[in-house]
Amino acid sequence: MTTIYKKKLLKEIETIPDKHFKSLYKMIHYFKIELKSGGEKNVKKYSLAGIWKGSHIDDNLIRDAKKTIFPYETERE
Repeated sequence: MTTIYKKKLLKEIETIPDKHFKSLYKMIHYFKIELKSGGEKNVKKYSLAGIWKGSHIDDNLIRDAKKTIFPYETERE
């Protein structure tokens, strides 16, 4: 069974233009690495939810930031 797929892959590779071999190699190489590592199933994901809880932001900082980002808004004041 494995031999059949190897032959099919080689046949497909023969149809790819030479200019695409570098990309093809990279794809196969990274795929092989991913298979060896077993995927990224064990990656821990951290959430930023709740990190601002209880924080106080000075209104002057917001006003100054608005002046820098939206100068046309401050012209009306």
